[in-house]
Amino acid sequence: MLLRHVTRVPLLLLIAVLMPLMLAAVAQKQAPAHAQSAQKKVSTSPSSSAGQKAGSSKLAKDDAIVQAIKDVSPEHIKQLDEKLVSFGTRSTISVNNPDAASSDQGIVAARNWIKSEFERYSQACGGCGNSISVCPPGPDLCASYCANVFSAPCDWPQGAAITCVNECHSAAASPVPADCVPLWEAVLTCGSCATVTCAQQTCIDQGGSRVCIDEPESINGCEQESIAWRRCGGSCLQRPSSWNEGGASTTGSFSRGVVTSACSCPGALEPGGTPGAACTSDTDCAQICCACATGHGRYLVRTCQNGRCLGEPEICTDANETGSSLTSFCQG
Repeated sequence: MLLRHVTRVPLLLLIAVLMPLMLAAVAQKQAPAHAQSAQKKVSTSPSSSAGQKAGSSKLAKDDAIVQAIKDVSPEHIKQLDEKLVSFGTRSTISVNNPDAASSDQGIVAARNWIKSEFERYSQACGGCGNSISVCPPGPDLCASYCANVFSAPCDWPQGAAITCVNECHSAAASPVPADCVPLWEAVLTCGSCATVTCAQQTCIDQGGSRVCIDEPESINGCEQESIAWRRCGGSCLQRPSSWNEGGASTTGSFSRGVVTSACSCPGALEPGGTPGAACTSDTDCAQICCACATGHGRYLVRTCQNGRCLGEPEICTDANETGSSLTSFCQG
């Protein structure tokens, strides 16, 4: 949303420049009519002469405004507009693109460029625009983040701020990889001072029909921090899920049960048959905790293949190579 507001700046500046000129032109065209009307009023009202004389003095020009108008450059406005167009899209949906953080296209690239422009303006005027960054969060980043987000006048559920703090603390206590902790803190720090856009519906006319898109609440200006955090945390940030798969083929039959476990193995595993033991389904076999081939993820699996329980390392290699749901989990 912030980006959409920023992209309107060139248009607003242009309106600010053209409006006084338009009004002046209209005033000049209407001047004779107004003069005739004033002359008629003078002949019938003695007091109108004094009023007209008092109002005829010109207002003093504000030199700062005059200079500001002179400084507006149509060529610069055109350059700004063309630069924003060059990002291809500034839709908030483009933040979900796999290469959003590093691409020169999309909302993240546009946001980074706009931010760099404001920083350049601030540096040029001796730091006059730095007030936006003067917002240090409190010692409890979760509390600061949730307090700022839920202070926005959106349609929040009752007790949402408290729930936010509790879930944030739970996430902070989870076994997230140590190298991801600074990225997690960066997300909370940014969100503690960011503006929040409430949920809204955007509608456009397309091919004779009206298409509407529901956009959820969003925290503005923290996209890059969020992308970096999600990429680092990967499967560790996903909620546990489970599924069963199996079937028969020319090479035999198999039955597999999988339970994702974020990025750590649980303290206790489901018991069952040891590797090589006879089985009719995966539930007859002991659970084994495997690591994702990529990322920090862990998952629990037990497999009965051709009437025998599989063990390590075959059971983990087999699951990593054949499970599409597991592949999606491990890739975060």
